[in-house]
Amino acid sequence: MLGTRIDKTTQLSYCYGVLLKAHSLSSPLPDSDKDDGLQDQLLDANEREWTKKIAAAEPEQERFRVLIQQLVVDFHEDTLKDHNAISEIELVGPRH
Repeated sequence: MLGTRIDKTTQLSYCYGVLLKAHSLSSPLPDSDKDDGLQDQLLDANEREWTKKIAAAEPEQERFRVLIQQLVVDFHEDTLKDHNAISEIELVGPRH
């Protein structure tokens, strides 16, 4: 998947979500000096392998950041937001 074309907003959102999840899991937790297997629970084997590959490819990570940022800018500048545009931007928003 590294370097491949992103064709759909859902694909971009999914990949960026996996990156964010992996990043938050790799950040050290306060008073925690061991891996409790949380990454194994939250990411499947393919996602873990992909995040390992992309971790070594900073330009690829930046590409995802730029694509997400451009999607948000385009949405903000679009004065005629239809249902599809709103649905797409919801995909990249914060999840609760």
